[in-house]
Amino acid sequence: MWPLPDLYLLEMVAASFLGLWSIWGNGSRLSALQGILSWVVVGFLFGFVIIGSFSIGIWFMPAAVLFAIASILSNIRKGDNLVVHLCIGLAAVLAQAFLMFALIRLYT
Repeated sequence: MWPLPDLYLLEMVAASFLGLWSIWGNGSRLSALQGILSWVVVGFLFGFVIIGSFSIGIWFMPAAVLFAIASILSNIRKGDNLVVHLCIGLAAVLAQAFLMFALIRLYT
């Protein structure tokens, strides 16, 4: 089971960099993808916080909240549909939870 914590932390770092790019990036061709990607990152972080709250997950709560605020402000600035992006974030939470449970089941 030893590679799992390392993989989770690497996933959180990679997702955070993708979220940073999606919020700060201003590519006109990729703006729809960047809006979706920022909410996927929010979902992954909140999924990790919820499922990993028994150990290290709770320490990612400030990052998840800040990414959520930044994504909401980005949606307002771009005029995107917030409800659709919240649903995408919820789907990402469920995907992250499924991934975490599947990997734990696989390694134990």
